[in-house]
Amino acid sequence: MTFIERQVGEAALAQGHTELLPGLTLDSIREHRVALKGRCTTPIEHGLRSVNVALRQQLKLFVTVRPVRTMLGVKTRYESVDLVIVRENTERLYGRVENVITEDVVTSMKVSTRGACHRIADWVFRYATQRQRKQITVFHKANIMKMT
Repeated sequence: MTFIERQVGEAALAQGHTELLPGLTLDSIREHRVALKGRCTTPIEHGLRSVNVALRQQLKLFVTVRPVRTMLGVKTRYESVDLVIVRENTERLYGRVENVITEDVVTSMKVSTRGACHRIADWVFRYATQRQRKQITVFHKANIMKMT
């Protein structure tokens, strides 16, 4: 098996790249359609976008899937746990829309589009159907965020 190493974030800058997310890295992921991603560090400087968020947006990786299952032989508070947490991770506060109101006040806008909401809902229903899951539970904050 052969691995091709590519860097992002501070590692890319240390290797002489001028961008946190070099085109060479994106091109390689697109060409091979697979990547093993380690820790990505974004320098803490004003205006720099998170490398992880940039990767998700550039590659249209809009869903995070986190299976949670009880393991045989491991004593836990709850038995027979088998759930999957799915999260949309390109919108909401990842939109990076911030405004300075005063020197002491900054707002961050939560971005939600109809298209992204439909896309994640469609993905979840296909995922659940293909895996013969019995139930889907959706969390929302409609009591507070009435429009989104």
